[in-house]
Amino acid sequence: MIKKTVQRLLGLRIAALNQEGMEHLREGRYKSAVECFDQVIAADPANPQAFFGKGRCLNKMGFFESAIAYFDRALELDPRYADAAFQKGISLVSLGRVEEGLASFDRVLTINPDSAEAWDNKAVCYQLLGDRVQAERCLEKGMQLRGESTDLKPLLGRWYSSR
Repeated sequence: MIKKTVQRLLGLRIAALNQEGMEHLREGRYKSAVECFDQVIAADPANPQAFFGKGRCLNKMGFFESAIAYFDRALELDPRYADAAFQKGISLVSLGRVEEGLASFDRVLTINPDSAEAWDNKAVCYQLLGDRVQAERCLEKGMQLRGESTDLKPLLGRWYSSR
């Protein structure tokens, strides 16, 4: 009985720390967010949300290589964590590793084929790789998913940032 109560309270504390970390992240207080996520990781090293959150903070601070390691860990813990695969793609492209970024966006699409953002970022990758035809196909798919007219392609070449 006591063990279950302690586990429940610990679970509530971990959830609260994760939520607090995400709030700090949204508010741009990355160091505070990292502290929250580090506490969650220490208490629950199998928590993919904490690894994802810390990776997002590192991404925002420009530590792309470090962020990738945290996204990878989140994906090890939850292979269907589309947001982690997406953010990993952003980090990879930011480092100039465009083909690896493209593979990461493809992973997002195996999890969620209707991710317009992943299609948009694939378009950017293909443009960076010099494949305008594939870039336009991906852009059109993203536009269709958002319900936009594909007759207008003014977005080609536009960088789509992370959420």
